[in-house]
Amino acid sequence: MINGKKILIISPEAWGNNHVSKHHYAKYLSKENEVYFLNPPTGFKRFSFKNLDVQLSIVEENIKTISYKNLIPKLNNSPKYIQEKIYKKMAETIQDEIRVDHFDIVWSFDPYRYFNQRVWKAKKYIYHTVDVHFRKCFEADIAYTSDLVLLSSELLRENLRPFNSNIIYSGHGADIDAFEKSEMINDLPGSNGIKAGLVGNFNNNVDYDLIEKIALHNKGIDFIFIGPYKDNNLGNDTKSVAEKVDHLKMLKNVYFIGSVPSSKIINYLQSLDINMVLYREDKRHIIINPHKMMGYFYSGKITVSTWFNEYSNSSPELMLMAENNNQLPQLIEEIAQNISVHNSSENIEFRREFALRNSYDNKLESIAEFLYNKA
Repeated sequence: MINGKKILIISPEAWGNNHVSKHHYAKYLSKENEVYFLNPPTGFKRFSFKNLDVQLSIVEENIKTISYKNLIPKLNNSPKYIQEKIYKKMAETIQDEIRVDHFDIVWSFDPYRYFNQRVWKAKKYIYHTVDVHFRKCFEADIAYTSDLVLLSSELLRENLRPFNSNIIYSGHGADIDAFEKSEMINDLPGSNGIKAGLVGNFNNNVDYDLIEKIALHNKGIDFIFIGPYKDNNLGNDTKSVAEKVDHLKMLKNVYFIGSVPSSKIINYLQSLDINMVLYREDKRHIIINPHKMMGYFYSGKITVSTWFNEYSNSSPELMLMAENNNQLPQLIEEIAQNISVHNSSENIEFRREFALRNSYDNKLESIAEFLYNKA
């Protein structure tokens, strides 16, 4: 295992109420290590080429966030050689300000900043890619300057293979510590006997037209949506999303709960009958392995989904996936009619065991084995 280390996690999403993989890795690493979580910059520092306004804050035991400002505006639009010099200067300044001469591990989830990992003084460097990156970045550089590259999906391997030979598939982890503390919610909104839900960040990747079709086709089911749909630490709300959510709220069997602490999401999942994944068909090249799946599997309840690559060949006992989005309204109706079969004790146990095998503790054990014995 990884223990007794000083670890820097570089995240494209700030620390906040909503947690995804980089936040969860920080929490699990903090059990036995001192973790520094580098937030995205909060703008740039005017009139000074040295002061980054570095702020170090304790957010949880053994986790400190680092907030800072860039040295120059629109840094990522600058020529690459300028970015490299600026990032090197900022890394040196941040380490001086927080008084850490050397990190044991720099673990980056962000190919848009500090793409030459060696600007940090550290013993080991990890690049952990969980998304497809279409906006201009230097992913080849960050892979090349890392000791180990971790993939959330095998689809990401081909582009990175030329730049690093130490690449392993890690998938997503299950937050078992939070899951095991879950409690049922007995007052979910709606009067229908069957509750279907979706957990996530409600952005433009979600198929809101499909949600309306599903709800109108299945008026005997309450549809409950848990997660932020306004500005939050995972992204910024757009006017079009807000308008779509307001429109859906007018349906009698649709309910938007909003943002809840990540540790409490499992309480909702334990109380649902059907879990849903509902992305737009034209986003299939982006949605390759949603982070929410491990919570769904641990809940044990049946998951029905629009198509995405990661579980497209999985067994029907694990989840059901539609080839095209128009199939979802009828598929959900059929699932509701046979809910006792889909949510049998055997199927619930099968899904939960899948999540347990993919716990963050197990992931970290495998990563440590590779990082210190093979990389």
